[in-house]
Amino acid sequence: MLALEDAFVALAPYVIVISAFTLLTQVAGFLEASPDTIAAMIHYTRILNRFLAIVQVVSLSYYFAVRFQTGRTSSILLSFMAYITIATYASPSGQPLDVQQGAFNILSLSVPIVSVLVFAFLLRKTGSLDGIETVNITVSQIYQSLVHLMVAYVIVVALFVGLSKVNFDLSSWQASLIQSPDFTLLLVRSILVQSAWFVGIQGSHLINSLLGKTWLMEPLFTNLSYGQFYRLFALPGGAGVGMALFLSLLLVPRTDRINRLLKFAWPFIPFNINTLLIYGVPVVYNRFLFIPFLVVPLVNMTVAYIVLSLFPVTFVAKRAVWSTPMLIDSYIVSGGNFFVVGLQFCLVLLSLAIYLPFVRKSCVMRSLPARLKEIEQNLDVVLDIEARENLSSYQAQRFIIESSYKVSKILKLLNEGGRLMVYYQPKVDVVHQRCDACEALLRLQLPDGRVQQPSFVEELEAAGMIVVIDVWVCKQVKQDLAYWRSIGFQANVSINLHPDTLRNSGAIRQITRILADESVEFEIVERSFLKNTAEVKKHLAMLGQRLAIDDFGVGFSSLTTVSDLPVDVVKLDKSLLQDIHDDRRAILYQQVVTLCKNLGAQVVAEGVETEQEWEYIRQVGVDYAQGFYFAEALPRDQFEEFVRACPGSAGENPPAHLSLPAGPTRAGSRQVHDLSE
Repeated sequence: MLALEDAFVALAPYVIVISAFTLLTQVAGFLEASPDTIAAMIHYTRILNRFLAIVQVVSLSYYFAVRFQTGRTSSILLSFMAYITIATYASPSGQPLDVQQGAFNILSLSVPIVSVLVFAFLLRKTGSLDGIETVNITVSQIYQSLVHLMVAYVIVVALFVGLSKVNFDLSSWQASLIQSPDFTLLLVRSILVQSAWFVGIQGSHLINSLLGKTWLMEPLFTNLSYGQFYRLFALPGGAGVGMALFLSLLLVPRTDRINRLLKFAWPFIPFNINTLLIYGVPVVYNRFLFIPFLVVPLVNMTVAYIVLSLFPVTFVAKRAVWSTPMLIDSYIVSGGNFFVVGLQFCLVLLSLAIYLPFVRKSCVMRSLPARLKEIEQNLDVVLDIEARENLSSYQAQRFIIESSYKVSKILKLLNEGGRLMVYYQPKVDVVHQRCDACEALLRLQLPDGRVQQPSFVEELEAAGMIVVIDVWVCKQVKQDLAYWRSIGFQANVSINLHPDTLRNSGAIRQITRILADESVEFEIVERSFLKNTAEVKKHLAMLGQRLAIDDFGVGFSSLTTVSDLPVDVVKLDKSLLQDIHDDRRAILYQQVVTLCKNLGAQVVAEGVETEQEWEYIRQVGVDYAQGFYFAEALPRDQFEEFVRACPGSAGENPPAHLSLPAGPTRAGSRQVHDLSE
């Protein structure tokens, strides 16, 4: 569903161009431009509409490729080839752009979806070909999946050609409808049209191909056909979404994206050119707008039918085209009867009243609290009610609103195949030269498989959402600790807790429950105590685990913190270790180590990257060392291998000749470990 929504939103620029040409054509007609000019504009508009199917195929295949992690270029090529083949076969003239409008809407929606799903299935089952390399990585990826692409192409084409062999003869049914149309049939048609639009298909074209459209010319009232009745009273909130939705969006708090959309859409709305709203809001696949989108035209037509039955109006034999602005069309068709104009206006207000609560709900769900909920669901985390109360207090601040767009990009990245992971950076026992501890660090796997440090922590912190990440990391560490016990492996793990988490009683209770049966170490920074110190101390006591002060020696470092709190470990910031060849810096580092040890705390040296630094910290009495000299953060299985390779570790019979690295290893591989097991 997310892939479908993204694909249709991406169509908005193309739809803007089509809408602009359509509007200019209508304006040219009103201004009585030359017939050649009008004919040329109509021709260009038709071409753009015919190519909309191709553009839709590309957009859908791209976003489904992102969602199902198939090659994007390969998926677009597959969908395009399959669509052209099937559309050419289905076209009576043998031209893919000459497919009937109802048919090409169905094909341009279904072919790319089916193509990418089949392609993804084949890749999952057999994997891509290895050993094929070219200068260009995109070309290499295409060649590696070439066999799967061709097999998927054959399957998709065969499937759709086979379905086309099924003969549905609708002519006799359509003929019977012409003989006996009624108001109920018009309501049914509206339901079908709205449902088709909701899944991105131009509903009127599709339903007309099924039900026919000749019966729409039959009279419902004197001088008023079924088709004209539908245009007058359903369109303001119907197939084109219409004025009611536009006014609803103006009356509710909106995101910047919706504001920009309304700026583009407003010139087209009076002329019933509303596809920009359908694809841009979006209405398609928007579960919050489905009910009003379906119900509003039904209510409008029912009310209008009852009113006109009770209070008959004599319409005139004049026809208003579909693009005639609202109120003007009713004035023309009714011969200047203001009762009909007033009825249409009242129906717009009724439509507005129906749309408004649903539109407000849709906009609210795209606000920051909704994004927090989406992150929770993405990471399978549920926070206590107090966590949400803290978030509400943050929302009054300006910088949170400004971070909203960045949070949207984070969610988009996670939804498009990116995922968060926990890696472990070894901590080496300096005295025994073995590894029996590590620090859990957050990593991000990109959709293309690369793993990197997440760059969005500050945005989540500004939006008050970093608490969710801390809870999620604790859950992953819990899973890994359980796995290690099952294989007889043991390591002491430290977990970083953000200051916001330490001030959140709901999150602290949840973390306490998650790690109730585990022995871990929590790393905190000293700025955690700048606000609500008593509350933070209370929460630390609730956790009941070993406590480490992280990044000591920079920022808000205070010796009173080490002495006043039950600190078990002090981690010296790597900046203190720089320039230790300077006597003054070396003396400072040594004195800090001695002071912390005299206060009963273990000392961890962060940022050890050279042999000189390693030799120095051994001399000054540091207990543990951590840094690229030994290894960067590793996936769970590679951390196990690192520990077992160290002398004196818990590993089984490590080779006797192995010792800790004598130089920078950068051992952190970019392989990805699946934390779902």
